[in-house]
Amino acid sequence: MSDFFDKYVDDFDNGESKISEHSHRWTEIHAVYRDMLEKILESFVETEGLTSASFYRHLDQARREGGRRDKILLKIIEAQDEYESFVRMMHAEARVRALRKEADGRRTPSSEVSDDDDDDDEESPTKRGTVRSGK
Repeated sequence: MSDFFDKYVDDFDNGESKISEHSHRWTEIHAVYRDMLEKILESFVETEGLTSASFYRHLDQARREGGRRDKILLKIIEAQDEYESFVRMMHAEARVRALRKEADGRRTPSSEVSDDDDDDDEESPTKRGTVRSGK
């Protein structure tokens, strides 16, 4: 799943907090997502020795009684068929990643310097805030 997000999430970053227009590409990506998730779910059901009916009973129980992790998984599964849910999920992930990149760009050089100021330590990857090369 993470490979899928890594590959396609940037397509959903419109630089805005809301989705104003939908790209035709999103429909294509959603189809890829549906196919991928269907194969994952089929494999899981088969591996666990479940029937489709028992699998859906487990989903219903997780929806009613599950914790946060269960509910996140349910959103992913439900987004399989619901295009709008899928787009919201991908857009939200794109925004989170964009905000992380922005936050990473605002780090000060002093926050990346090692606390070890021992100038004689040849093994230290940093020395006064610069990375040594060739050692």
